[in-house]
Amino acid sequence: MKFFLRKKSLKPANRKLAANYFGIVAAGGSGARLNSETPKQYLEINKRSILEISVGTLLSSVNFKKLVVVVPKSDMEKCYFLKEKFKQIELVAGGSTRCESVFEGLKFLDSQSRADDWCLVHDAARPCVQTKDILELIDRLKNSNTGGILATPVTDTLKKINDQSQIEETIERANLWKAFTPQMFRYGVLFESIRSVLKNGILVSDESQALEKMGQSICIVRGSSENIKITYPEDIKKAELFFSSFKNKDVS
Repeated sequence: MKFFLRKKSLKPANRKLAANYFGIVAAGGSGARLNSETPKQYLEINKRSILEISVGTLLSSVNFKKLVVVVPKSDMEKCYFLKEKFKQIELVAGGSTRCESVFEGLKFLDSQSRADDWCLVHDAARPCVQTKDILELIDRLKNSNTGGILATPVTDTLKKINDQSQIEETIERANLWKAFTPQMFRYGVLFESIRSVLKNGILVSDESQALEKMGQSICIVRGSSENIKITYPEDIKKAELFFSSFKNKDVS
Protein backbone atom coordinates (compact mmCIF):
# COMPACT_ATOMS: atom_id res chain seq x y z
CA MET A 1 0.00 0.00 0.00
CA LYS A 2 1.37 3.43 -0.97
CA PHE A 3 1.11 6.45 1.33
CA PHE A 4 1.52 9.43 -0.96
CA LEU A 5 -1.55 11.50 -0.13
CA ARG A 6 -1.33 15.01 1.28
CA LYS A 7 -1.05 15.14 5.03
CA LYS A 8 -4.06 16.33 7.02
CA SER A 9 -3.31 18.65 9.91
CA LEU A 10 -3.91 17.20 13.38
CA LYS A 11 -4.21 20.68 14.91
CA PRO A 12 -7.63 22.11 15.79
CA ALA A 13 -8.81 23.88 12.67
CA ASN A 14 -10.18 27.37 12.24
CA ARG A 15 -13.89 26.61 12.35
CA LYS A 16 -15.29 29.71 10.71
CA LEU A 17 -16.85 27.32 8.22
CA ALA A 18 -19.39 24.81 9.49
CA ALA A 19 -18.03 21.27 9.55
CA ASN A 20 -19.39 18.85 6.95
CA TYR A 21 -20.40 15.30 7.75
CA PHE A 22 -19.01 12.37 5.80
CA GLY A 23 -19.61 8.69 6.43
CA ILE A 24 -17.94 5.37 5.73
CA VAL A 25 -19.78 2.06 5.96
CA ALA A 26 -17.49 -0.96 6.26
CA ALA A 27 -19.28 -3.73 4.37
CA GLY A 28 -16.64 -6.38 3.81
CA GLY A 29 -17.76 -9.00 6.33
CA SER A 30 -18.33 -12.69 5.69
CA GLY A 31 -20.92 -15.14 6.90
CA ALA A 32 -18.44 -17.64 8.35
CA ARG A 33 -19.62 -17.54 11.97
CA LEU A 34 -23.22 -17.42 10.80
CA ASN A 35 -22.70 -20.71 8.93
CA SER A 36 -23.94 -18.91 5.84
CA GLU A 37 -22.56 -18.86 2.31
CA THR A 38 -24.04 -15.39 1.96
CA PRO A 39 -21.95 -12.57 3.47
CA LYS A 40 -23.84 -11.26 6.50
CA GLN A 41 -24.35 -7.76 5.12
CA TYR A 42 -26.52 -9.22 2.36
CA LEU A 43 -28.73 -11.35 4.58
CA GLU A 44 -32.28 -10.00 4.81
CA ILE A 45 -34.44 -8.85 7.67
CA ASN A 46 -38.03 -8.07 6.72
CA LYS A 47 -37.12 -8.30 3.02
CA ARG A 48 -34.33 -5.71 3.25
CA SER A 49 -30.63 -6.52 3.35
CA ILE A 50 -28.73 -5.73 6.54
CA LEU A 51 -26.52 -3.41 4.48
CA GLU A 52 -29.49 -1.45 3.12
CA ILE A 53 -31.02 -1.11 6.59
CA SER A 54 -27.77 0.22 8.06
CA VAL A 55 -27.25 2.68 5.21
CA GLY A 56 -30.86 3.83 5.38
CA THR A 57 -30.67 4.56 9.11
CA LEU A 58 -27.48 6.59 8.72
CA LEU A 59 -28.89 8.65 5.85
CA SER A 60 -32.14 9.36 7.67
CA SER A 61 -30.19 10.51 10.74
CA VAL A 62 -27.39 12.66 9.33
CA ASN A 63 -27.15 15.19 6.51
CA PHE A 64 -24.11 13.59 4.90
CA LYS A 65 -22.23 15.39 2.18
CA LYS A 66 -21.13 11.94 1.06
CA LEU A 67 -21.55 8.42 2.42
CA VAL A 68 -18.99 5.91 1.16
CA VAL A 69 -19.89 2.23 1.26
CA VAL A 70 -16.73 0.13 1.13
CA VAL A 71 -17.33 -3.34 -0.30
CA PRO A 72 -15.19 -6.14 -1.72
CA LYS A 73 -14.20 -5.38 -5.30
CA SER A 74 -16.15 -8.44 -6.45
CA ASP A 75 -19.35 -6.99 -4.93
CA MET A 76 -19.29 -3.57 -6.57
CA GLU A 77 -21.90 -4.52 -9.17
CA LYS A 78 -24.10 -6.25 -6.59
CA CYS A 79 -24.20 -3.10 -4.47
CA TYR A 80 -24.84 -0.63 -7.28
CA PHE A 81 -28.52 -0.50 -6.31
CA LEU A 82 -27.47 1.63 -3.33
CA LYS A 83 -26.19 4.38 -5.64
CA GLU A 84 -29.46 4.26 -7.55
CA LYS A 85 -31.55 4.48 -4.37
CA PHE A 86 -29.52 7.01 -2.35
CA LYS A 87 -27.97 10.03 -4.08
CA GLN A 88 -25.29 10.57 -1.37
CA ILE A 89 -23.82 7.08 -1.81
CA GLU A 90 -20.49 6.26 -3.39
CA LEU A 91 -19.13 2.74 -3.69
CA VAL A 92 -15.45 2.06 -3.09
CA ALA A 93 -13.55 -1.21 -3.33
CA GLY A 94 -12.06 -2.23 0.01
CA GLY A 95 -8.76 -3.71 1.06
CA SER A 96 -7.81 -7.03 2.64
CA THR A 97 -8.55 -5.86 6.21
CA ARG A 98 -11.14 -3.61 7.83
CA CYS A 99 -8.48 -0.99 8.53
CA GLU A 100 -7.31 -0.96 4.92
CA SER A 101 -10.93 -0.76 3.73
CA VAL A 102 -11.69 2.24 5.93
CA PHE A 103 -8.52 3.90 4.64
CA GLU A 104 -9.70 3.35 1.06
CA GLY A 105 -12.87 5.22 2.00
CA LEU A 106 -10.86 8.02 3.61
CA LYS A 107 -8.65 8.34 0.53
CA PHE A 108 -11.75 8.66 -1.65
CA LEU A 109 -12.97 11.54 0.54
CA ASP A 110 -9.57 13.23 0.79
CA SER A 111 -10.09 15.81 -1.94
CA GLN A 112 -13.58 16.71 -0.69
CA SER A 113 -12.94 17.15 3.02
CA ARG A 114 -11.26 19.49 5.48
CA ALA A 115 -9.33 18.39 8.55
CA ASP A 116 -12.08 19.57 10.90
CA ASP A 117 -14.93 17.89 9.04
CA TRP A 118 -16.58 14.95 10.75
CA CYS A 119 -16.38 11.35 9.56
CA LEU A 120 -18.66 8.65 10.97
CA VAL A 121 -17.53 5.05 10.45
CA HIS A 122 -20.16 2.35 10.83
CA ASP A 123 -20.26 -1.43 10.58
CA ALA A 124 -22.70 -2.57 7.90
CA ALA A 125 -23.47 -5.51 10.21
CA ARG A 126 -25.02 -3.22 12.86
CA PRO A 127 -28.53 -2.64 11.45
CA CYS A 128 -30.10 -1.99 14.86
CA VAL A 129 -28.37 1.33 15.47
CA GLN A 130 -30.97 3.95 16.34
CA THR A 131 -31.27 7.53 15.17
CA LYS A 132 -31.50 8.82 18.74
CA ASP A 133 -28.07 7.35 19.53
CA ILE A 134 -26.50 8.80 16.39
CA LEU A 135 -27.91 12.24 17.18
CA GLU A 136 -26.68 11.98 20.77
CA LEU A 137 -23.20 11.09 19.49
CA ILE A 138 -23.18 14.14 17.23
CA ASP A 139 -24.50 16.47 19.92
CA ARG A 140 -22.08 15.30 22.61
CA LEU A 141 -19.03 15.58 20.33
CA LYS A 142 -19.83 18.81 18.51
CA ASN A 143 -17.15 20.78 20.38
CA SER A 144 -14.54 18.02 20.49
CA ASN A 145 -11.23 18.41 18.67
CA THR A 146 -11.01 14.65 18.19
CA GLY A 147 -14.27 12.72 18.49
CA GLY A 148 -15.59 9.59 20.15
CA ILE A 149 -17.61 6.42 19.92
CA LEU A 150 -20.90 4.87 20.93
CA ALA A 151 -20.47 2.26 23.64
CA THR A 152 -22.23 0.64 26.57
CA PRO A 153 -20.94 -0.53 29.96
CA VAL A 154 -20.08 -4.21 30.36
CA THR A 155 -22.63 -5.79 32.71
CA ASP A 156 -21.75 -9.48 32.48
CA THR A 157 -19.06 -11.16 34.56
CA LEU A 158 -15.97 -11.62 32.40
CA LYS A 159 -13.63 -14.61 32.56
CA LYS A 160 -10.19 -15.00 31.02
CA ILE A 161 -9.51 -18.57 29.89
CA ASN A 162 -6.48 -20.54 28.71
CA ASP A 163 -6.01 -22.69 25.61
CA GLN A 164 -7.77 -25.58 27.37
CA SER A 165 -10.91 -23.48 27.94
CA GLN A 166 -10.20 -23.31 31.65
CA ILE A 167 -10.76 -20.14 33.65
CA GLU A 168 -7.57 -18.30 34.59
CA GLU A 169 -9.09 -15.26 36.25
CA THR A 170 -12.12 -13.02 36.57
CA ILE A 171 -11.74 -9.62 34.93
CA GLU A 172 -12.76 -6.53 36.87
CA ARG A 173 -15.50 -4.91 34.78
CA ALA A 174 -15.91 -1.59 36.62
CA ASN A 175 -14.32 0.49 33.86
CA LEU A 176 -15.00 -1.80 30.89
CA TRP A 177 -17.24 -0.73 28.00
CA LYS A 178 -18.30 -2.49 24.80
CA ALA A 179 -17.44 -0.41 21.74
CA PHE A 180 -20.11 0.11 19.09
CA THR A 181 -20.38 2.04 15.85
CA PRO A 182 -20.79 4.64 14.51
CA GLN A 183 -17.46 5.99 15.66
CA MET A 184 -17.13 9.68 14.84
CA PHE A 185 -13.88 11.60 14.47
CA ARG A 186 -12.51 14.74 12.89
CA TYR A 187 -11.46 13.76 9.39
CA GLY A 188 -7.86 14.92 9.70
CA VAL A 189 -7.00 13.05 12.89
CA LEU A 190 -8.79 9.91 11.67
CA PHE A 191 -6.96 9.97 8.33
CA GLU A 192 -3.55 10.39 9.91
CA SER A 193 -4.20 7.79 12.62
CA ILE A 194 -5.32 5.12 10.16
CA ARG A 195 -2.46 5.93 7.81
CA SER A 196 0.04 5.69 10.68
CA VAL A 197 -1.04 2.27 11.94
CA LEU A 198 -1.08 0.86 8.42
CA LYS A 199 2.34 2.30 7.61
CA ASN A 200 3.80 0.86 10.81
CA GLY A 201 2.10 -2.53 10.54
CA ILE A 202 0.09 -2.06 13.73
CA LEU A 203 -3.02 -4.22 13.96
CA VAL A 204 -6.14 -2.49 15.29
CA SER A 205 -9.69 -3.74 15.69
CA ASP A 206 -11.46 -0.43 15.16
CA GLU A 207 -10.89 3.23 14.39
CA SER A 208 -10.74 4.33 18.02
CA GLN A 209 -7.82 1.99 18.65
CA ALA A 210 -5.92 3.64 15.81
CA LEU A 211 -6.42 7.00 17.52
CA GLU A 212 -5.36 5.48 20.85
CA LYS A 213 -2.06 4.53 19.22
CA MET A 214 -1.61 8.19 18.28
CA GLY A 215 -2.15 9.29 21.87
CA GLN A 216 -5.49 10.93 21.17
CA SER A 217 -8.21 11.39 23.80
CA ILE A 218 -11.46 9.70 22.79
CA CYS A 219 -14.87 10.31 24.30
CA ILE A 220 -17.37 7.60 25.17
CA VAL A 221 -21.04 8.29 24.46
CA ARG A 222 -23.43 5.77 25.94
CA GLY A 223 -25.61 4.05 23.37
CA SER A 224 -28.28 1.38 23.35
CA SER A 225 -27.22 -2.21 24.02
CA GLU A 226 -29.57 -3.19 21.17
CA ASN A 227 -26.94 -1.96 18.70
CA ILE A 228 -25.63 -5.49 18.18
CA LYS A 229 -23.23 -6.65 15.49
CA ILE A 230 -24.62 -9.51 13.42
CA THR A 231 -22.07 -12.26 14.01
CA TYR A 232 -23.82 -15.48 15.05
CA PRO A 233 -27.13 -17.09 13.94
CA GLU A 234 -28.89 -15.98 17.14
CA ASP A 235 -28.06 -12.36 16.28
CA ILE A 236 -30.37 -12.52 13.27
CA LYS A 237 -33.21 -13.57 15.59
CA LYS A 238 -32.38 -10.70 17.95
CA ALA A 239 -32.44 -8.22 15.07
CA GLU A 240 -35.76 -9.57 13.81
CA LEU A 241 -37.24 -9.14 17.28
CA PHE A 242 -35.83 -5.62 17.46
CA PHE A 243 -37.46 -4.58 14.21
CA SER A 244 -40.73 -6.34 15.00
CA SER A 245 -41.02 -4.06 18.03
CA PHE A 246 -40.95 -1.10 15.63
CA LYS A 247 -43.36 -2.53 13.08
CA ASN A 248 -45.56 0.54 13.30
CA LYS A 249 -42.62 2.96 13.27
CA ASP A 250 -39.93 3.90 10.79
CA VAL A 251 -36.60 3.15 12.51
CA SER A 252 -34.50 3.66 9.41
